[in-house]
Amino acid sequence: MGKGYLAMGHLRGVPLMIHWTVPVLVVAAGMLVSSAAWSSWAALGHVLLLVSHIGGHWIAARLRQQRIVELHVHGLGGSVLTTGRLERGQRAQLAFGGVLGQGVLWMAATLVQLGGPASVVDNPLLLVLTMGNALLIFANLLPYGPMDGRRGWPLILGRPDGGRAEESRTGDPLAEPGLERRVERVARMLRPTPPPVPRAPPELNADAPPDELPPDIVEAADRLVADLFAKPPKPPDR
Repeated sequence: MGKGYLAMGHLRGVPLMIHWTVPVLVVAAGMLVSSAAWSSWAALGHVLLLVSHIGGHWIAARLRQQRIVELHVHGLGGSVLTTGRLERGQRAQLAFGGVLGQGVLWMAATLVQLGGPASVVDNPLLLVLTMGNALLIFANLLPYGPMDGRRGWPLILGRPDGGRAEESRTGDPLAEPGLERRVERVARMLRPTPPPVPRAPPELNADAPPDELPPDIVEAADRLVADLFAKPPKPPDR
């Protein structure tokens, strides 16, 4: 789990991790307007932006038949962590899935705004879903920090490392969507190492001819016999 995230239950069996910036920015969105009633609508609008962002990542992963293992939500968006191998273009689609989800919500809110009699300034919910949404989309396209652009642009621009250089600089093993490399590394660490099979000592047979004995024993016996016959026994002292 990354720094600043707190487990907040499960969503359809997937762990949901919420960053501390989520409540801070939701409250900040509500404080942009003075009216208490409007503050609630503005805060709700920011929550809908985060839901559309995570929903976009979720749908992109499902379309690529990826297994989602974690949902990360921060104040400006979030990401999904999946297992399975993807090609460069597919990883880029997964990385920018959140921005695409926000884009769908922006188009729907814009159509409602154009069809309504009141100005968007008079509706805090539409204000957040249109203008605030556009600013959040721009922020997520930046190639910095936890934004989607940091993972997606190297894949689209065809950088040879596919974004792994940024991963090595940040020390983040999840700099690109997918947990497969980390899962494989942990699996290798947890895989039990079979104990070495002890080698049974050779069975010695006293009646066996010398060529059937181990070579080192035969050689030692030959040297001992040679030494015994080369040196006559010393007579006892009187």
